[in-house]
Amino acid sequence: MECESRRGAFFHPMIAFDREGVPLGLLGQQSWTRESISQASELEKLKTRRKTPIEEKESYRWLQGVHCAEDVAAQCPQTTCVVVGDSESDIYDIFTAVVNTSQRNLALLVRAGQNRNTTDDQDWLEQVRATSKIGDQTVAIRARTAKVGAAKAARNRSRKARTAELEIRKATIQLRRPVNGDKRLPESISVNVVLCEEAHPPPGEDAIRWMLVTSLPIDSDHDVQQVISGYCVRWQIEVYFRTLKSGCRIEHR
Repeated sequence: MECESRRGAFFHPMIAFDREGVPLGLLGQQSWTRESISQASELEKLKTRRKTPIEEKESYRWLQGVHCAEDVAAQCPQTTCVVVGDSESDIYDIFTAVVNTSQRNLALLVRAGQNRNTTDDQDWLEQVRATSKIGDQTVAIRARTAKVGAAKAARNRSRKARTAELEIRKATIQLRRPVNGDKRLPESISVNVVLCEEAHPPPGEDAIRWMLVTSLPIDSDHDVQQVISGYCVRWQIEVYFRTLKSGCRIEHR
């Protein structure tokens, strides 16, 4: 939500679910408003974002969520607490915060949303793709209608419902700190990646791709399945938002 195409009130909750997707309640929530809409060009906005510390960006809410989860993990030492986020949370600062946390029962699981370089000067997606396939998985893909003004990325474009055959790969990657990243952050960190990708999508359809970045183990097939099923729990947050928007009509009110 770093663009300024919309104004009004924004709401970012952190909800706990168990592994089966049963909601356990709100752990924290943040709300804010935008008071202006920038008239700067996209290039100028990009330059500004690169120079602005994360503490002054809207994306700081993700890092605050990690700190909230650390507090919960400290209160539940016998429970593995996994911070799950969509591609908006693909932020090097967040990877670093979880990898270096002293709370050993805290883990991270987010969907990759941008290109990143490894210490081998490779794109991390290509590095995972170069590994051997470890399995296949069949998933049901629901139909989707693109929102107005939000269809540039493949994950936002319209699509038809179908059954997709995904190839599964995994790798441990040494990520390099972004060129414009905070110099206080480590130059590199190690993350595990599980890639679920459709090799042969139907004509005219975008290939399904979930590139899941995690600090959870991926040593065995069971570990990999735990990562995939763990990310699927994230869709329950969509149910919560649909309840707020369609049921409670919170935006209208």
